[in-house]
Order: sequence, then structure tokens, then C-alpha cells
Amino acid sequence: MPTRNETIHSANEHTMGNDLNERPVNIIGRKLACENTKLRVFFDHIVGASGSVVERFMVVSLPGEDGDSVELPLQHETGITVLPVSGSNVGLLRVFRHPVSEWIWEAPRGFIDEGETATHAALRELTEETGLIGTEQSIVDLGYLLPEPGLVRGRGHLFAVTDCKEGGQSETELEIGIGQFQWFSLSRAVEMVISSEIQESHTSVSILRYSHFVKNKVIE
Repeated sequence: MPTRNETIHSANEHTMGNDLNERPVNIIGRKLACENTKLRVFFDHIVGASGSVVERFMVVSLPGEDGDSVELPLQHETGITVLPVSGSNVGLLRVFRHPVSEWIWEAPRGFIDEGETATHAALRELTEETGLIGTEQSIVDLGYLLPEPGLVRGRGHLFAVTDCKEGGQSETELEIGIGQFQWFSLSRAVEMVISSEIQESHTSVSILRYSHFVKNKVIE
């Protein structure tokens, strides 16, 4: 049974075609439900190729994406995650997340400001959330992640920053729910992902991809 959507009708049950180049959803209408300084929430009236109709399909649009261009593929990165690295250790923040009412381990992450590159945003968020400093030369590109493609219109860019140094000015006192910063060995961080001690998706994927990067670098 679908979630987040209030009304679903099924006109028929024949199977959709297998042409992945075709868009199997048509938008009949779109309404802005609410917005704040960072996010916009839309209700879309959509029809599937099989004739199924959803009258209030919820889409959350992140910064950097034009909410009116939902019929087009994502054009930009909307946020970053940055995994701090020092030697064989990776750094994580203890963060209280209001929607799940839990303290969880996360890598620093945030939105990309207007006119800012993803790498600049990664270095900025690193310093703002941990007080650590990195350079563009120390950035490892860990690829991309769709955070929740069934709901969120946005793409995250994942990075690691090696050789992090102290000396920056943290701004965590301005953030709600930011706790302590702690270093873990990379092997321990991987164990935390596997055991579900770390459950946040951007952080989990960043740790596993960075571990893969390190192993391949050693082999080379």
C-alpha cells in the first residue's frame, strides 16, 4: 500500500512497457503545499502508464532544483556529505535528529549555497561543523547518492577530506542537536555501518566507498 499519497485509483491492470527511455508518469497538475528557507513541498497529480492515478503525490524539492522542472532529470547537485579523515581514522558527529527522536552518528553534511561549487561546500561544511580544515588537493570524490528518490528531488555529492587539520572555527553552536565530534578507525566505522550503529544513508555510503577507495589504493 503506498504511503504519503492520499488517493489512488486503478483504471486497469495491464503491465507497463519495458522501454526505460520513456517517462512512465504524466503530470496533470502541481500545487505548492508549503515551503521554508531550504525546502519546498509539492503535491503532484500524476497518471501512470497503466492508468493508475495519484492525486496528491508528495515531492520535496531541495535547493538548487527548480520545482517546476520535475519532468526533467536532475540538473544539479543539491547537497554534500564530507567524511573527515586523519591518518587511518575517520571523524563522525553525534547528532540528534528531531524527526526520528534519536541521537545518531553522521558525517558532516549540508546544502550547496547558490553560486558555490560542491567541493567548496564540502570544505565549508567540514570547518563549520567540526572546526577542521582541509584543502582541495586533499578531497576524495566518493560519487553521488539519491537520498530518497521516492520522495525527495535532490542529489547528494559525497566526499572524503584526507589530512584534516585543526585550526578552523566551528559554528555548531548555531545548529540544533549537534553533539560531540569523535574519531574512529576506518575498520571500526565500517563495523558500525554493518551492525547498524550507523544508519544514516549518506554517512554509511561514504564510509563504505572510502573503505573501498583505500583498499584499491593499497592494491595499486
